[in-house]
Amino acid sequence: EQLAAVGTCDPVLVSLRTFDGNLSAIVDGAAPTNDVEEAGSELVRWYLFDDLDRVARAYIPRLNVELERFAEKTPGCRFAFFARQGYATIHLATLLERVSRYHLLGLSRDDIQLVCDANGSDSNLLEDELQRLGLDLEATNPTILMAMLRYIRRNNRLPQTRSEAIHVILEDLGVPGTGRMREALQALGLAFELASHNHLTPAEAELAIATGLDISLSGAEELLRETSR
Repeated sequence: EQLAAVGTCDPVLVSLRTFDGNLSAIVDGAAPTNDVEEAGSELVRWYLFDDLDRVARAYIPRLNVELERFAEKTPGCRFAFFARQGYATIHLATLLERVSRYHLLGLSRDDIQLVCDANGSDSNLLEDELQRLGLDLEATNPTILMAMLRYIRRNNRLPQTRSEAIHVILEDLGVPGTGRMREALQALGLAFELASHNHLTPAEAELAIATGLDISLSGAEELLRETSR
């Protein structure tokens, strides 16, 4: 509805729930018959593919092929995909090869259970450790959750204290223990919280770092580049 309210957007909702290898059949049943070009060159059609998590794993490679073919036949159109958070976390590496931008919201309890099941992890042990250290909120972040599960798999528990747990998580993610990079990440984390979403433009990220560390924008740009490596 929000996309439709924008005069230059023509959204088409397509459910992938019944995908069996033929994307065109599903799209043809959902898309309007009018040609986007007839409405003017400013109109952009968005295909909103929902229920990605309902596609059988065996069909994912075929879906990628079908999407590439469909994109070639519909130049100028945009695509967006929606799936349960747990699914996105498990298959993120594959999905990132096909998308230019992604957004992950906080994982729910069901999502975390799904991730634990897919990784062969004991969800009850994880929950006990999260309660013990007060890391429930942190575990809703997909990247942090995976770092926690890797540590538990090696040690059968999280570290003794909350601060130690956060330290090993950051180490797992390749973040230095001290220095400007850590401070820059803290500034970005605060900016994400204040903005209430998990994406910042480069300009917004540079401003957050410059403000948080009291440095110039050029210095923030260089630090952001180093942090992104």
